[in-house]
Amino acid sequence: MTTIVYLKENGASQVIGEIQNVAALGVQGDPDAQEMAKIIAEGLNFLEENGIPENRELIFVREESASGHLRTYKLIKDMKYTKNPVAEFRVNRSTPGAFRVFFFESNYHGEDIIVMCRAALKQGVSNNAATRQAIKDTDQLYDLFHQDPDKYL
Repeated sequence: MTTIVYLKENGASQVIGEIQNVAALGVQGDPDAQEMAKIIAEGLNFLEENGIPENRELIFVREESASGHLRTYKLIKDMKYTKNPVAEFRVNRSTPGAFRVFFFESNYHGEDIIVMCRAALKQGVSNNAATRQAIKDTDQLYDLFHQDPDKYL
């Protein structure tokens, strides 16, 4: 089992806030957001239960609520153009968009952890400005976290 922690700044986690935003859309009646919120929760549980395999291929298969069809998700992707080892947790949907959580792995008091730093909901294929900023922030937070982890947990 892997420990996932949500980086906090000023007592709050931006990632938890974004997950809550998706869930709120679902509560308001958006069926696509309802499905995405379920996938995010199930995917994070799957990641926590299984960890990141050595080959970095974390494949998650689930049944779609509306159609009953099986769908496969590649939950982890390493970022290529960062100074530090940053990766993303990813859930791709056409609507409401592609949900991303940018993170890094660390060792905290002898325990391997995944530190979830920034989340973004993007639409379209290329990364928008908010997504690019989330990646950049996570890359910078890697260094800051390793200087004083207790400040962020």
